[in-house]
Amino acid sequence: MLTGVGHLQNHGYVTILRRSSDEQSILLAPDVLINLAASYMSRAQSNEKGLGSLEEARALRNEYRFPEVENLGEDERDTLLNAVTELFLDRNICFRESVDNQTFLIFPSLILERPPQLLEEKELVEDMTYVVTGPVENVYPALVVLLGYSPTFQRTNQWRKQAQYETARRDICGFKQANDDSTELELVLYYRKNTPDFVRSRFQGLFEEILYARNVTFRRYPPIFCPRCGRQQERRTVMKRSQEGRTFLFCDEDAAKISLPPATGRIALSPESRAGVTRDQVLSKLRTSYETALVSVKSFVRDRKDTALPTCFVSYAWGNTADERWVSRLADDLRNAAVDVVLDQLHNPAIGANIARFISRIAKSDYILVVGTPVYLQKYENEQSPEGSVLAAEVDLMGVRLLGTEQQKASILPVLLEGTQHNSLPPLLQGKVRADFTREEFYFITLFDLVLTILHIPFDDPIVRDLRDKLRDEAQALV
Repeated sequence: MLTGVGHLQNHGYVTILRRSSDEQSILLAPDVLINLAASYMSRAQSNEKGLGSLEEARALRNEYRFPEVENLGEDERDTLLNAVTELFLDRNICFRESVDNQTFLIFPSLILERPPQLLEEKELVEDMTYVVTGPVENVYPALVVLLGYSPTFQRTNQWRKQAQYETARRDICGFKQANDDSTELELVLYYRKNTPDFVRSRFQGLFEEILYARNVTFRRYPPIFCPRCGRQQERRTVMKRSQEGRTFLFCDEDAAKISLPPATGRIALSPESRAGVTRDQVLSKLRTSYETALVSVKSFVRDRKDTALPTCFVSYAWGNTADERWVSRLADDLRNAAVDVVLDQLHNPAIGANIARFISRIAKSDYILVVGTPVYLQKYENEQSPEGSVLAAEVDLMGVRLLGTEQQKASILPVLLEGTQHNSLPPLLQGKVRADFTREEFYFITLFDLVLTILHIPFDDPIVRDLRDKLRDEAQALV
């Protein structure tokens, strides 16, 4: 029967929906889901700040009063709202972003805010231009989302028709949509001037990998510079001459004759860069699967009628830029999963004077998550330093919980980011590691289990069992 229904779905007669359990529902009027998706987009587009977003919790509670589900029962309404949210996340049409413990669904193609003045043209240089044709409707949002899902490039800003990313080395990469044609996209890569070639190559390679996966065709136009004065030629002029079949143009500055290169094929990457792009692409896909799975997890929590978000204090060793970026990323992911995160920022001198106030926040937190690294253990052992005294005080409070009830013991969540438990965690926490983040390819698997632990969802519950298996299967592509 399910095979027959699957054939009907392939031809657009019905839609199969997963409910908030291991059951499936059959939607006999697929247009309802399509119309609901259109209402989502319409409501996001009317965001009063031009941010192209919806508050996820309000959307899933139907506080936006979507007409397609207004007259349905609670179960049917929840099923459809979950389904359309999963659809947008799975197709990379939107992404989650948490601000002040509120999680938003951001639709990049609907953002109306323009780039701020701090982006001075003199700091950035345009690079390759792509003219994309075919089914281009969702290409721009997919690029914004998937590039930001890559662990190499962290999305820092997105504006109307423009998205910007940053690497761990603070290199800036970005792209913008330079036209308003609904049938053809003109996309331009840009970088900060001092961005190394290997970073540009990897960003461009991942950009093209995403385009190739979208079943579109594209033409590439490289930047052209005058060999005499070094001036970069106007992008429109280069494209126009190339499309006319011209083999040269004249410099706008000194009229020097400049040869135009022949049409170029796909970028040739070094084996190292190619491996990096493939890895980023698979991790981006894993992120998509994780974000989609989170819809079901949040539905489970809503069904329990939980009235407050669980709070989680994160204890880590500051001072290492890479570790701080990782902790910030983990905190964002936990907030997007409906966890109220408290980050230890006592390294700030202006705040560090009031140690007691910050330590008191540990006692009030439902969970204490310890990010174990060799630097963490070193600072803990150096109790004479300001950082060491704070970490020692934090660990002392953890010790009190570990001597308490089983529930209090379970509230301590030591995780490994680097090293082993013996060289990364205080003796009190060794042997109690709850999650291992030392391998990037298993980040989302480990994160998902950590979220389930904090939200009190058993791993063998039908709603998450298959989701965990799917994440593990996809992660095998990286092993």
